[in-house]
Amino acid sequence: MRSVSRSCFLVIALTLLLPAGSQAQQDWAEVDRQIDILQSSAREGSRLAAASWLSKELRRANTDQLRKLSQVLRSAGSERVRCAAAGIFASLGTQSRFHTGSRRPLADESAILNSLRQALIYEDKPAVRCCIIAAGAEFDSSEAQALIDRGKSDLSPAVRATSQAAEYRRRNRLTALGL
Repeated sequence: MRSVSRSCFLVIALTLLLPAGSQAQQDWAEVDRQIDILQSSAREGSRLAAASWLSKELRRANTDQLRKLSQVLRSAGSERVRCAAAGIFASLGTQSRFHTGSRRPLADESAILNSLRQALIYEDKPAVRCCIIAAGAEFDSSEAQALIDRGKSDLSPAVRATSQAAEYRRRNRLTALGL
């Protein structure tokens, strides 16, 4: 359990620290190909590599892509893949702010946070719940705070601690942005 928690945290932390892709235009065909690998590859390593690529390169996603990513987050057999899927959602918030220079919420922020909330409700592994809460903290809306608050009452001490840390990071980021 502890090694899975650390690896999930590292997956999210590393994907958020990696530099964003340099392409001006999103390569939609490659995005779809990587999402297909993430959804259906039999090899966990391939799925994690696809998640890493998506975390670095995906700046926005259409409704169908968000649906597929949500499905991976809710139903992948591997905890590490579910954590990596949460990391993709986290990077969408970070990448969007970086590329647009905007403090406005992502157009799909509500849908993303709803996917994270649904996944959190049904997730039985504390390590994945930690990843979901950490991902939610990357968004600015009050729905993100509601997701974090939900984790504060979790039965798992690790999830409660992650919620506290996520709230602290989010509050500091929003204060720095003047929000």
